[in-house]
Amino acid sequence: MKVLIGDRSELICERLSAMFGSHTDIEVVAKINDADVINESIKKFSPDVIILDTDMLGNSGTSIISNLKKKLCSILLITLTDNSISQYRSRYLNAGSDYHFDKAYEFNKIPDAVHSLKIQYAG
Repeated sequence: MKVLIGDRSELICERLSAMFGSHTDIEVVAKINDADVINESIKKFSPDVIILDTDMLGNSGTSIISNLKKKLCSILLITLTDNSISQYRSRYLNAGSDYHFDKAYEFNKIPDAVHSLKIQYAG
């Protein structure tokens, strides 16, 4: 399963990539820090899963998520935020995220979510 990580923080990208290091069936194909190259990177790497920092997307984050899901309906999408307000979670899940996590409190749940998506994807 190919994973693309998009986060404005290089440290977060590196931490996420390291979390998948022991999973031989999961390959991190790209780590993106710039929202302007996300679409180009998706076309280039054809990931199965995208882990995306919603803060990197700015105010148009939900429309970007919605458009991704419409164009690439088979893409599996995990969104991340620094904001733990429940309205944000609902907003991104309603826009098309398969999972939405708060980086401060739920960061360690991300590998399990990818594994769960991998099982769904295979089935």
